[in-house]
Amino acid sequence: MSGIRLVVFSSVLPLTLCALATFAAPLPSQQAQNSAAAGIIVDASRVERALQRAGSRRPVIESFLSRYRGKKAAAARFLVSWMPTVDLCSIEERDLAENLELAFRARQETAYGHKLSDGLFLHYVLPHRVTQEPFEPHRRDFFEALMPIVAKQESMVDVALAVNRWSALRIKFKQTESRDQSAGATARHGLGRCEELMIYAISALRAVGIPARACSAPWWVVSDNNHAWVEVWADGSWSYLGACEASSALGRTWFRGTAQRAGQVVSRRYGAEEAAPTGDIVRKRSGSLASIDSTSVYARTQEHAITLRDARGQPLPGVSCAVSVWNFGALRALLRSKSDKDGVLHLRLGLGDYFLSAGDKTQRGFLLLRSEAGAPKRGELVLREDAPMPTSFWMRYPTAAEARRAFGAIPGQSPERPSRWKPKLAKAAPLELYAKGLNPALDARIEQLPQTKQQPQRQRVVSLLESARGNWRAFAELLLSTRLRDLPLLLQICEGLSPLDRYEAKAQVLRDHLRGVLALPAAKRLPQVVAVRVHREHVTAWRTLLQTRFAALRDWPAERIVSALGKSILPALRKDRYNGLGPQQDPLSVARSGHADPAERAVYGVALLRSLGVAARYEADLGAVSWWDGKAWRPSGWAGEAQAAAAQKAKQQAVPGASGRGPLFVTPSKDGKFFASPRYLGVSRWSDGMWRPLRLRRVSREQDALRFDLPQGRYLVTSGVRNPNGDPYVQCREVEVGGAKPPRLTFSMELPKDSGIFRFPVARKIEGLAKLGIASKGPSLAELSAKNAVLLFFERRAHEPSIRAREQLRSVWPSLQKLGVQLHIIHERPSPSSKASPKTWVAPKLFDALGIARDDAGAKLPALLLRKGGNVLLWTEGYDPSSAELLRAAARQIQ
Repeated sequence: MSGIRLVVFSSVLPLTLCALATFAAPLPSQQAQNSAAAGIIVDASRVERALQRAGSRRPVIESFLSRYRGKKAAAARFLVSWMPTVDLCSIEERDLAENLELAFRARQETAYGHKLSDGLFLHYVLPHRVTQEPFEPHRRDFFEALMPIVAKQESMVDVALAVNRWSALRIKFKQTESRDQSAGATARHGLGRCEELMIYAISALRAVGIPARACSAPWWVVSDNNHAWVEVWADGSWSYLGACEASSALGRTWFRGTAQRAGQVVSRRYGAEEAAPTGDIVRKRSGSLASIDSTSVYARTQEHAITLRDARGQPLPGVSCAVSVWNFGALRALLRSKSDKDGVLHLRLGLGDYFLSAGDKTQRGFLLLRSEAGAPKRGELVLREDAPMPTSFWMRYPTAAEARRAFGAIPGQSPERPSRWKPKLAKAAPLELYAKGLNPALDARIEQLPQTKQQPQRQRVVSLLESARGNWRAFAELLLSTRLRDLPLLLQICEGLSPLDRYEAKAQVLRDHLRGVLALPAAKRLPQVVAVRVHREHVTAWRTLLQTRFAALRDWPAERIVSALGKSILPALRKDRYNGLGPQQDPLSVARSGHADPAERAVYGVALLRSLGVAARYEADLGAVSWWDGKAWRPSGWAGEAQAAAAQKAKQQAVPGASGRGPLFVTPSKDGKFFASPRYLGVSRWSDGMWRPLRLRRVSREQDALRFDLPQGRYLVTSGVRNPNGDPYVQCREVEVGGAKPPRLTFSMELPKDSGIFRFPVARKIEGLAKLGIASKGPSLAELSAKNAVLLFFERRAHEPSIRAREQLRSVWPSLQKLGVQLHIIHERPSPSSKASPKTWVAPKLFDALGIARDDAGAKLPALLLRKGGNVLLWTEGYDPSSAELLRAAARQIQ
């Protein structure tokens, strides 16, 4: 572990009352929850700052606030005081009022509403949004659909589970984009990844007065992924459930075993400060959110107190720190914090190893922390100028069985809370997707379009309508209201939309962009002018507004427009700071508010240039905006103060003759061959006490190397590989890019000799296994595995862990196939065949014999059985993030 400073921890850390509060279990007791004070506290100065951020929309927010008196007035002020700028500048007054009125009705009209304190109601029922999804009115839809079912039920446990089952009938799991969908877009799509299922379920629960909050493991420690779920307050205490899953008990989830190995679990509350008591024990307040450390609810943890010191031994207060794990090729932060006034950093982590980094622009330090079941630890980390990074190290974690035993040893763990009431819920109506004949006028318009090899416009329109799924009618409206001669340009605009953009699109928004582009000369309608989205913002109608507001600049040369933006227009925007809630401000929101953070300022500048016919683009990782002068891309020079300072520093340090950018060549190898998978590589830059991974876009292959085009500067390049337990072996190299000689790195993707030996989890002997058949008319297991190895994959349709495991199976299947392994997919009930398997069987009796399908949460699914001859080589039950690694390791026994 070269480069890591080992710390010898002292004995038990004395815990003061303050420390006990810091590390106490986060799920509050019924007594704490019921201690709400009579008053609701709202900071008047925070409300005023929100009104200032609303900009031109201030009268809308003031009108909303003036509607109410008494407790509703306090609730309205609370809601506005913590709103992100993007909401203040976009949400209509009627939508704000509807959200508030329906929240109060749910509290008043349900049999359990009287159980809620003001704190629970304000922070966990009233909020109009969950996390970073764009706002879209949704509460009325959920209220009208669910209140008739649940309003008379007194048990909040029963109601929460019923609402979640109702949601499961409508939304299924599927990996989507990294930006979050709104609940409405998820309904139109019918699909969503875990965070979007969480947003949908929380929105439904809050609509009927059940306090609910977002909870997540930012990054799993033993696999490349993360997960988000729901916590609900029901009948006196908090419990958890998997979003949109048909479980019959709170606390009964498929991911419980995985969460027991988590390094960090975080719950989030709307409102960084309490308006009324909630009983929450907050770890961190940031912007509009309070973060609650819930790790000890799910996993065994240990507390740490690390004193940060400089080279002279003096404590360092207020220093930025990060605790990271290896995930998707890079060291990614589980949590970020700062040392306290005494220079001490307080942490609580799940069991295993964690990479701690701390520092600023002048000094830094690194430490590998080990968290074990036992008394609190304390230690120190000395920061130095250019402290070296370790070149390689292991990060070890408990096995699933060890984590389960460690967690089970903690007394007083919350039991499952089963439902005593299971209403009959109507299935959701099938999602209406586009089909010919649903809209005769649209069919007639499509027939008017040319359909040749050179102009396949009919096919393009049909593909667009099909890809919009439940939102196809918005595009139908747009197509019917557009002149035939303008349809090619409309198609160009719409085909540039991502899948999420298509689920969210509104006809009037896209019509605005079409009008704005049509107002430009045809020669200026380049792709980087026509594009409606710049970065990660959601699509809004900004083009004609900006064209009108800056019409005086329209006939100026492009270079003069760019200069004017940098000198006067962008600097006039007031500085804002992303508050952790809501999506990034879009150009329309910035135009209304007059506030922007550096990234939003850059996006606004690009949108303004595009509205005036200047092709422009924003590269977020570089913090740079560039524009097209007709021959080449040129830097704008106004990406922001921080970016300008970094560029100036890079220029001063540049080797004479360097261009400001440079290549980095990386050669990963496995089994003596080039291993072309950027997923296992990460490139990061030092910032705010941590190595911040970049979203790499400029990656190409040159012979047996991956080429990364980067601006001048120092980077950390990381690579890694996991053993069958999911423990990563991490390799690190620091490099300078932009010099006379491009850096070239080589990484071995082989496990080192000290990777450890792990026994495969053959959970139990199964009597008569060889005689079992996989179907009534199918062969027995003995017959299947007599000559070749056979892999049985037990799964459930539309079951999130099964879907996740299926992706892992696809990744390892080619190597198993080369070994002659026969793959069989086994279902409880009839379902479509899996793409991964040549054979799919329906074998409920086999499920019964193995005892793996009796849990409605599917906790024992998926299951894997790898067998050759009379030997069981691998047997797993339940989702394991390291399934692919386990299969690869087990397959070594097949010769």
